[in-house]
Amino acid sequence: DFRFHLGSVKAPSRMDTSKLSRAEVVEKLNSVPCFTVVNAQKQLVPTHDAGGLECCCWFSDPAEAKGALAISKDLCQGKMDVHLGVTPLGEAFANATGWKLTNSSLPLRLQASQAVLQPIDSILKQQLVAQGLEPGTWRFPVFFCDELQSKRMLPIFLSRSDLAAAWAASGKSEAALPADVTVMDLR
Repeated sequence: DFRFHLGSVKAPSRMDTSKLSRAEVVEKLNSVPCFTVVNAQKQLVPTHDAGGLECCCWFSDPAEAKGALAISKDLCQGKMDVHLGVTPLGEAFANATGWKLTNSSLPLRLQASQAVLQPIDSILKQQLVAQGLEPGTWRFPVFFCDELQSKRMLPIFLSRSDLAAAWAASGKSEAALPADVTVMDLR
């Protein structure tokens, strides 16, 4: 089991603290895919987020995206061709946070895996409020630990199991995996 603590406002101890520009953040996140329901013209199709609100949503979990697609197909009853599209996470994040202007009349959301988010959602809400940020209707957790970072790199993971897999892949023993990992909202 992991214990979580709130991501601090200050940078982790060994990380280079130079701030990334928005463009650099988007570029780094773009190596991660996320999924959304689109029509034949590759336009986003409204779905419902985990709270039931109608929105245009990008999913980090492919299975959850497939579930949204199945619901959309049922609702369309064959009148519209809908399928899954892939968007780089950085682009989806820029759209959902308002960093990039869109012409969407619906809210834009990132949806983290619900299996990952549910146990820590209240931690993320507390963290955002403590940092003076509005928690809004969506949160997107990321995980990291000091022991996997260097002065030039801070590996960030979308789940604690991904962090544990990277720990093992780096040649470190499972027994040495820290019990405390940092979790924070991507914003």
